Order: sequence, then structure tokens, then C-alpha cells
Amino acid sequence: KTQPIEQSEKQRHSLMDYLKSNLPASLGDVSKIGCARIVLLPFSELFFSESVSFRKSEIIDKYKLSENNLNSLIENSIKEHFSNYQSSPSFFSEKNIDSISKSLMSNSYSPQEIDYDYLNKDLSKFDDYQKGIIDSHENSQNVIFRGYPGTGKTNILVYLAKKWAKQNKKILYLTFNRNLAAKLDVFDMPEKNIYVEPLFDFMEKIINDNSTLGIEINNEVYEGPLQEKAIEVLESINLEEKDLIFDHIFIDEGQDLLDRQGEYNLLFVDKILRNGFENGWWAIATDFETQNIYGTNDEKKDPIQHLRDISKKDLSQLVTLKRNYRNTQSNGDKIFEFLDEKSFFDVYIRKNKLLPEFIKCDSDESETNELSMLIKKLIVDQKIPAKEIVLLSPKKAKNLSDIKGYEFVEVNSDFFYERKYKENKIRYSTIHSYKGLESFYVILYGFGNEFLSNSENIKDLFTEQNIRNLAGYAEKEYAYRNGEELLPKDDRDLLWKCQAYVKRGQELTDEQISELERMFKLGLKSGFEPHNKYSRKLFHTGAWRSLLGLYVLYKD
Repeated sequence: KTQPIEQSEKQRHSLMDYLKSNLPASLGDVSKIGCARIVLLPFSELFFSESVSFRKSEIIDKYKLSENNLNSLIENSIKEHFSNYQSSPSFFSEKNIDSISKSLMSNSYSPQEIDYDYLNKDLSKFDDYQKGIIDSHENSQNVIFRGYPGTGKTNILVYLAKKWAKQNKKILYLTFNRNLAAKLDVFDMPEKNIYVEPLFDFMEKIINDNSTLGIEINNEVYEGPLQEKAIEVLESINLEEKDLIFDHIFIDEGQDLLDRQGEYNLLFVDKILRNGFENGWWAIATDFETQNIYGTNDEKKDPIQHLRDISKKDLSQLVTLKRNYRNTQSNGDKIFEFLDEKSFFDVYIRKNKLLPEFIKCDSDESETNELSMLIKKLIVDQKIPAKEIVLLSPKKAKNLSDIKGYEFVEVNSDFFYERKYKENKIRYSTIHSYKGLESFYVILYGFGNEFLSNSENIKDLFTEQNIRNLAGYAEKEYAYRNGEELLPKDDRDLLWKCQAYVKRGQELTDEQISELERMFKLGLKSGFEPHNKYSRKLFHTGAWRSLLGLYVLYKD
């Protein structure tokens, strides 16, 4: 049988012969126009040699389709053709391109046949920076490093954990996020001598297994009682007998464990690490800049100072990873443009022409309608499997029952341990719980427009929510953490009064504005994070979960 490329060559010559005989003279010499040719091979990956008579742009294979939109590939091929025939007029509009695309796909290819396993192939053959981190750990026993989302932080820690596990070392891999721990435990580190644990759950387990008092996890105990009780229990038992000494400890999401109550978290880990932080084997990955959504945001505080103290190491030269292995450049460029920010990535390894969509809604009802239409477009029109889509929101999912005709499954620990990930259902989660995970298509929703504000003018922070949050921060969080008041009662009462005025739309006096400026400056300096900046961090944390398509719904 004739191969597709040979067929296209014969058909090309046949078409040229026909045009020479039938093309109107008014259109010129057909030999000076040429004939553009495109061969679509959606299930094969081709390797070109210099002897091939085809230009690379004329053949579209599995590899190109995995990283580019078909229409853009066709357009690029035609443009390259015309560049070789300078006298050729361009007869092709977007409508023509779309028609060619549909013609090529009609019998041989459909979105249902996208090979997601192929798309999700390992792109992280460790680069020089990543190898440097690995070498540093192996040479000096310990390392702490930084990395923006998608730069391979977890891959490095998993590689090191598995390497040492093969040498019969007992490994503890700590995370902040339960879902990330479950995913790593099920998919990446099933070895019996690797223990993957969310830190706070691990503390709770140790307390309940070794103390008659016990403790129950809730938001209140995170701020100190949990850590204090866990350390007390460790000091009261023989750790070797209880099998609670680990040869190597790896800490993922380090920004969440080092910042808030970091001193106590480190003291706990120090006791169960063989030879402690000073002489033991450990590695920590962090991202304080973009994903520190649980931190104190205290400008005066060095988040790794406690680690310096307990390890007695300088830790001044931290490598920062900036090569993005997860997201596509088209998504990344548009995210930074949308937020009016400068990119913090050096390069994107994954390429694709699929652009993110930002959809403005004017109400909760409008958002639900837009979400429903978007899901229909992805699943019904574009034939994307439901399990490749995840809905992420700042708060617990709402209004999903209003979206008819689709099944949803929550991403939690049971999602991994009970193999629910095999179900072809749309996934949903809070952004907080999805940290460290990824999906081909991510839909962010449940945002207002506050994350778009990046103003340096302190008066722009005087929203009803920010004033209320500052009052609560001064009364509870700061007072608990520091053992003293940030603001006296009269100031806090004024905050609550101003919050009520703003909520009612009442104009503030010059004196009240001046007092708010004073209190906000004090709050910002001590670690208070305004809602718009926090929302921007949440947006970043959610947006960089996307491997391919990103869709953002927000209310104006």
C-alpha cells in the first residue's frame, strides 16, 4: 500500500497538472504559486532527517498535536509555503483555515483521541539547577531551596526519597496538604520504608497513639497547642522503641511549615530526625513568594531564621528554580498580562497555543450559568473527558447541584486511597486543598475582582472586608502569636465603626481616614495581609495547577 506521505506527493503533482490546464490565465503562472501540502498523522511521532523532501511544517504528527493547536499548525505551514513563493497571493482567511482543519480531522482524528498519557510524559529530565540541588544534598547531607510553581520541587524531593529508600534508609516525607500526601503515597512512593505524612495529622497520630489525653485537630490547635503537645509526647517516650526515628526527612510545601509556628514545627521534626537538623539528612522545598497562603506575611520576620538556629547553618545561598515544567507558555504569558505582573519564570518547557479564558460575571447566578456553559463546551463540544477537568475555588464548592447533567467528585484523601480518580467525573476542590496537584483543564471560580487590584495606595485597601479583617487580626491572630496587643481597644472599636460605615456606603471623615492609614500601616508592617493580596496569592496558587487549559470566572 502507498504510504500517506507518498500519497500526498502524488496528489500534489496531480493537482498541479490539473491547475496548469484549467486555471484562468488572469490568475497568473501556476508554477510560481506552488501547492501547499499538509499531512496529518495524529497517532505517530516522526523523526526528520536532512534527506526528507518535506518541510517540517508540512507534516503534523502526534508530538506537534500534543503541544499545539491544529489550526495554528496549519496556518504556520501555509505561511511558510507562501514565504517560498513571494509572488503568491494569500487566499486563506481564518474561515479557510478552520475548514481545512475540519477536513483533515473528519476521518482520522477527534479531540476524544487526545493521548493524555502522552501529554503527561515526564518533562523533568533534571536540568543543571535541579542537578545542583540533588548534588548539594548528597554532598552536604542537607539542602533548602526555593522554586516557583511547576519548577520541579516535588520531583526533586521524590527522587531523593526513593534513591535513599533503595539503600534501606527509613524515610519520612512531610507535606502540609493532605491531598498531596495521599497522591504521593498512592502514585509516587509506595515503598514500605517511605512514610508520606501531612505534618499535623502525623502529630495528631503520635499524640493519640502515645498519650491518654489525646487531641483533636481543628483550626485552634494549629496555632501552638498541637505542636506543643506533640513535642511533649515525644520527650516522654523512647523514640527508637516506638520506631519514630527516621534516617532522612524531606519537607514539601516548606513555606507552610516554616513560617507559621515554624519554630515548634522544626523542634518536632528535629526530635524524630536521626542526628537532628544539625547533623542529620534533610531537604526542604519552599515557595514563599507565590504560594505562602498560610504564612504570617510579617515583613520583619525571616521565615528560615529558626531553621538557621536549629541547624546551626548559614543557609544564605538558596537556589531558586525558575524553569516551568508544568504550564504552557501561552497560559503563563496571559496570566501575567491579566494580572499586570512581570513573569517570574525564565522559560516554559511545555508549549501549546491554547489560550486561557477570563470570563467576567455580574452575579452568582451569572457565574453558575457561565460555568454550566463552559463545562458543556469542554465535555460535549470539545469531547474532553470529564476526569481531566477540575473546578477550583477559594472556598468550599457551591452551586454545583445547579449544574445539571454532569457528575462531580471531590478531591480529598479518599479520592486517591479509594481509587475514585478512575471515575470519569469532573473533579472539584478548594485551591488550598489542591496545592501541589495538577490537571489538564482547570476552571477557577468563586473570585471577586479584588485579586486584580495591585495598587500601592494604602487608601485603596479601605474596603469593608479589609477593615473587618484587620480588626479581627489585631484582636486574635496577632495577640495570640505575639502575646501582646497590636492595637488598643479604642483603635479596634474605631475599626469596627469604620467597617460599618463603609458597608452602608457612608463617607468617612478626614480624621477617620487618617486613623485608618495609621492602623493599616502598623498592621501591614506586623504581618497583616489585605484581602486583595491574599486573593492574588490564591489565584496564583490555583492558576498554576493547569497543564493545558485554564478558565477563570470572576465577579465584577
